[in-house]
Amino acid sequence: MNIYLDMDDVLCDTAGAYLALLAREFGLHVTFEEVFSFNLQKSFGLDDAQSRHLFDRAHKPDFILALKPLEGMRKVLRNWEERGFSVSILTGRHTSAADSSRQWLEEWKIPYHSFAMVDKYNWSGTDEAVAISLAQLSCMQFDIGVEDSPKMADYLSREMALPLLLFDRPWNRSYEPCAKSRRCRGWQQVETAVNDWLAGAPPAD
Repeated sequence: MNIYLDMDDVLCDTAGAYLALLAREFGLHVTFEEVFSFNLQKSFGLDDAQSRHLFDRAHKPDFILALKPLEGMRKVLRNWEERGFSVSILTGRHTSAADSSRQWLEEWKIPYHSFAMVDKYNWSGTDEAVAISLAQLSCMQFDIGVEDSPKMADYLSREMALPLLLFDRPWNRSYEPCAKSRRCRGWQQVETAVNDWLAGAPPAD
């Protein structure tokens, strides 16, 4: 059983940290439920210079290492580890955050078997020696995936035909998952959905 896991807002509370950073850097106050788009520049109403500044700041080691794990995540991953599941973490963060992302996983003692940076969003300055492409990702084999990004949810479920657990977030509420998908509101529901899938009930809303 090989499980694909995204990192930001699946393993850790990145959006909450972004909102705090937005308030500190620009004095702008946006609530979690107001983050209507995965494109944070749109959700936050930033100009290009502000967006670049926020993006660069959020990929510094101090920001990444201060991120908090989502409630219940480590317990579920430990349970999966005990059951012999393989957990593959594939993040779309900029490649500049590769080392600090691995350090975060180690410091929080997150159980996993493989880690990779994936060029999910065509970020400027991506190091192609560090990140794998979407084409390379599509050649990898997984049994089920957990994502919060509408773009990647679509890619995994439609292009890779992967059963998908969509981690419920305001920015994906308008996205309609295809068949073999289930929207999950927290890690308890993720664990239940995986158990259901193993019992022969495919993910479905």
